[in-house]
Amino acid sequence: MDFLDSELCQMGPYLSFLGWFLHEFMAALLQLAAWRQLQLSGPAAQLSPPC
Repeated sequence: MDFLDSELCQMGPYLSFLGWFLHEFMAALLQLAAWRQLQLSGPAAQLSPPC
């Protein structure tokens, strides 16, 4: 098990960075989706003249 432990020890920083990156990426996607929804149903949609 020493080999596996050392492998995990070396992978630790990469795994934590990957987890952080995925978390940030998902947060950004959610923010973007919320912003798009706001743009579609917000004041900008009311400013455009109705057809």
